[in-house]
Amino acid sequence: MADSAILYKFGPFELRSRTRELFRAGIRLHLRPQAQRTLVLLTERAGDLVAREELHALLWSEHDFGDFEHGLNNAVRELRRALGDSASDPIYIETLPKLGYRLIVPVEAQHAAPADDVAATAGGRPRPR
Repeated sequence: MADSAILYKFGPFELRSRTRELFRAGIRLHLRPQAQRTLVLLTERAGDLVAREELHALLWSEHDFGDFEHGLNNAVRELRRALGDSASDPIYIETLPKLGYRLIVPVEAQHAAPADDVAATAGGRPRPR
């Protein structure tokens, strides 16, 4: 994943690449770490198929315990819930059965301002300096 901080905007959402925080209308949404990492990768590759094998290699280390298939399915389910998306009629995440996933919404990427890259407090406001 990218080292420089990128702010991705799609629909009513903003995703901060460095902190992996997802916001909707300025409100931070809680996502578990695997869902966060999955969303960042899908967003960085918006429009392209991200193969299940690639997700496994990049996001699930050999040291992760548990079932990859179950973990990935849970991560995508959590993302769909947070985005208000549906597997059967997707707006954001398309499933290509047995192949992988693709973010299908247009994404705008811009370098994040330093204040955008600071972890937010409740309500989505940057911490005072």
